[in-house]
Amino acid sequence: SNESPEFIKKSESVLGEYRMRCFVSRNWVLREAALTKISMMLPDILNDHDLDAASILCAALEHAVYDRIVQVFLTSLIVLDEIVLAFENGNFSRKEVIQMLE
Repeated sequence: SNESPEFIKKSESVLGEYRMRCFVSRNWVLREAALTKISMMLPDILNDHDLDAASILCAALEHAVYDRIVQVFLTSLIVLDEIVLAFENGNFSRKEVIQMLE
């Protein structure tokens, strides 16, 4: 599960403890706010070509795409689009991107 302690600990190293607490919150407004902040962090996370950080980001987004709240789902789609654009504009190989998005 993406809410396992291991996943949360890894994600906190990339996204920060507070953002991860918001991301897994029962309050949908906090989940949506965390996604919005993650969107703003994308250039910094992906410009370093850090495959581990990018993989964690994709795993977190996979969790968000299945959110039952429409606003969170829509925000996650916006972030997904931004990630795909960042991958296209970055130095990630097709193989790396496919592995992260599987």
